[in-house]
Amino acid sequence: MFFVRELRYRRLRYAAHARMADHSLTHRVDAALRWATNGFLDLVAGYGERPQRTLGLGDVHPAGDVGRFIAASEGLTGAFLTAVFVFSLGRRVTR
Repeated sequence: MFFVRELRYRRLRYAAHARMADHSLTHRVDAALRWATNGFLDLVAGYGERPQRTLGLGDVHPAGDVGRFIAASEGLTGAFLTAVFVFSLGRRVTR
């Protein structure tokens, strides 16, 4: 819980830095982006401390043979397309 409180405090500091007029524009924009990223991570997964808020924990799975077949086909297609992408990227780099 201390970790979460620390990151929430950082988010408050980022907001304060983004509002300070005596800082440079670059510093203020950087602080605003860090504030937004920090808030998004807290909202989505509680900074990784609440994995039940994320997807892919095995609580949802296809029902029936057709659903399992479609899920397996989708996984195989995704792995194949990733391999094709890496292969084509490697060929382009070696040219």
